[in-house]
Amino acid sequence: MKYQAILFDLDFTIHDECNYLKEIVVSSRIFDNPEKILNHITYRFRIDSKNIINDILSLDSQLNKKNKNHIFCLMKEINIELSCYNGILEMLNKFREKKNIKVGLVTNGVPEIQRNKLQCLGIERHFDQIIFAKELGSQKPEHLPFEEAIKQFKVDPKLALFVGDHPINDIQSACDVGMDTMWIDHLDNNNMVSTYKITDANILADTITNL
Repeated sequence: MKYQAILFDLDFTIHDECNYLKEIVVSSRIFDNPEKILNHITYRFRIDSKNIINDILSLDSQLNKKNKNHIFCLMKEINIELSCYNGILEMLNKFREKKNIKVGLVTNGVPEIQRNKLQCLGIERHFDQIIFAKELGSQKPEHLPFEEAIKQFKVDPKLALFVGDHPINDIQSACDVGMDTMWIDHLDNNNMVSTYKITDANILADTITNL
């Protein structure tokens, strides 16, 4: 493999965030008909959302300060077992054993919530470096999170691969700073240039290990 560092986005790259959000809905005990809410939680719903807590609560006219605080606290503290996409854990283990490839994570969102997801997935220890963009006072698609990752890893951007699902936040921005990219195009849009592209995150691990 020509890459010295591989950096990943978290949600919809390492795991299906919809599963996490659905667990939040059920555990909240806010909704009279949670099944109706669960049916609305799709990849498209999530990426179109500007405020996921507000948007979920609005599905059942439950948007108020008390419920918002309840959901927010639940997202930071819930202790559930989440699963990665197929083969991801095994792939991370292989990289950890090789030790010649640095592995990192660059994620947007509330750091406390993202940390909790990592704990629920049980994968935090597999990364040499984790960048919570908000802690830098920045968010993807701004370049700073990518630049900071490259700086900490001390690698040439041309020898780094960024893997993500969002065409702008992940792929275009990583490309802008000189990294190769692998786009997980869940919607099969075919409208973004990326070094590599797949449409099924469950083949990501095999695809990367065969580079």
